[in-house]
Amino acid sequence: MAITMKELAKMLNLSQSTVSRALNHKEGSHMRPEVGAMIREAARRAGFHPNMTATALRKGSTDLIAVSLPSPFIMRNAELSAALHHEIKQNGYIPFFVYHEDYEDLHAKTNMLLSMGLAGLITIEPNSLPVTPEFPVVGFCYYDDRFDVVQPDQKQAIRKILAHLQENGHRYVAVIGHAGDMRYNHFFNLLNEYGLECPQHCCIFFSGDRILFNTGSQNFFDQLMQQCQNKERPTAIITHNDQIAIRLMTRIQQQGFSIPGDFSIIGYDDTNMAQCVYPTLTSLSPGHPGEVAKTMLSLLLDRKKDPSRPLQRVSIQPDLIIRNSSGPAPQK
Repeated sequence: MAITMKELAKMLNLSQSTVSRALNHKEGSHMRPEVGAMIREAARRAGFHPNMTATALRKGSTDLIAVSLPSPFIMRNAELSAALHHEIKQNGYIPFFVYHEDYEDLHAKTNMLLSMGLAGLITIEPNSLPVTPEFPVVGFCYYDDRFDVVQPDQKQAIRKILAHLQENGHRYVAVIGHAGDMRYNHFFNLLNEYGLECPQHCCIFFSGDRILFNTGSQNFFDQLMQQCQNKERPTAIITHNDQIAIRLMTRIQQQGFSIPGDFSIIGYDDTNMAQCVYPTLTSLSPGHPGEVAKTMLSLLLDRKKDPSRPLQRVSIQPDLIIRNSSGPAPQK
């Protein structure tokens, strides 16, 4: 039978309020850190589990901070989830993750979250919220003027990729991307500035996330080569994320081509896998997941303390991590 907080306090010869503060990581200046750690360790050994229902009824809300993201099968989302899990727990809250596959799924899960008495929400789609909830919300990537937001500087990210290709003598560039993603508006608007071209036969755009983690993405190179028959072939390929880039590199090398000798490949997200493939993948980092998670949670907790503070819009500066998959354009 599970031990109660009252029983735990009696066992430790401490007041119930002292035990409660320690278990909620709210020692403050009234408790030495080692005492709080001792109480939490004793609770773990005794098999204590907090009664979340009772806590929620007492406070009118839970200690849950929800995170709403697309599929964790996308490597960037998985790494960001792990970082957010760590940050949320470190701050004494309980992480609750919800993943969606499409907009219908997103809206259904959003309505569920609104009924849970959350302590806060971090979401990639803040505009999916039909009403402004009483708890704080932080948006990620996509802007909603009701909430604080953390956004990678997509325009600067594209500039760094195009500058790298220009410096290496490339002219014709292919792109494999997600239809509707704002970064491709910047891509096409900036091409001329860097002396690059991306003709229609060098473009592949897809919709939906499932193709990102099934075998369909392995066919992108074959599709690109078919589109380029009797036309100018690109010497560099920019992909929507590292997952596509890695599968693309596998197919290119299966077909007897060289990377970067025949094609330079550039990924996006700079996930851990970028360093584990051959050749290692040049990739655009939109911010280290740990730093992004820390920034988002800090915004949420600051909003929780001061709901009337001015809205915050934090821009994350990207960095192009140059590895072995990109290099000089092949000489003709």
